[in-house]
Amino acid sequence: MLRSLLTWFTIVAITLAVPLFLGPNASAKSATSSVLVSDDDDSGGSGKSGKSGKSGKSGKSGKSGKSGKSGKSGKSGKSGKSGKSGKSGKSGKSGKSGKSGKSNKSDDDDSGGCGSHCDPTTPFCFADSNDCPCGNDDPNGGCANGSGQGAFITGSGSTSVAEDDLILTVFSLPTGTFGQFLMARSTTRLPLSNSGGLLCVAPPSGEKIFRMMPGSVSNMGTFEEGPGIVAFSKAFNMPPIGQIYAGDTWYFQFWFRDMGGPCQELSGSSNAVGVTFTP
Repeated sequence: MLRSLLTWFTIVAITLAVPLFLGPNASAKSATSSVLVSDDDDSGGSGKSGKSGKSGKSGKSGKSGKSGKSGKSGKSGKSGKSGKSGKSGKSGKSGKSGKSGKSNKSDDDDSGGCGSHCDPTTPFCFADSNDCPCGNDDPNGGCANGSGQGAFITGSGSTSVAEDDLILTVFSLPTGTFGQFLMARSTTRLPLSNSGGLLCVAPPSGEKIFRMMPGSVSNMGTFEEGPGIVAFSKAFNMPPIGQIYAGDTWYFQFWFRDMGGPCQELSGSSNAVGVTFTP
């Protein structure tokens, strides 16, 4: 009996002494000891992230070292156990970015602008006001034509008169037809005669609408004008009111033959764009 009591006291003494020797936190591991950056961190500038699910702002994963499986990888320094993963969405100057899904500043311009993808024109006169001749409105372009959509214009290049590299491209045109650009110094919004479209460009008093050279619509339903728009105006338009100079604002619209359009008229038209030319 005495031996049993001594054994019991010895076990109790050892049990009480172990926590005192190991310290107060020995019985539980810290919840944060193995987590450097949480999965929901959107701070962008994470130092060394462990296995971070979504680290920072993706946009361009600005010069990220080797980001692991980051859904939206931002400016992460060195992401912990990242390895080398491919399939990057659209990453800027990322070393080897992981599976970065969405990037904010896409394309390939690193200067903060839109680079060669910049549209220097200002679009207007979309068919979104229920005023197309036969209810053929299309808020994404001009009045709907034989292609089933409204034709719309985009621009590329610059507005420089010296460079003369502006290109105007029309999309969603009916194929197997022809058309030409109209240019004027002012705007309007009226039904175009014998057309399923609207007239969006107009001349100031004493001037006129000028026409550029006609051409065929491509098999893809597109038409391109330029470069050389400034040179054309100076070679073929009436001086000085029809010629383009630095500081001028001109408005462009595309007219085209559209025999099979929804209004069963002879022609159609696109939306319009404005361009302010620079030296």
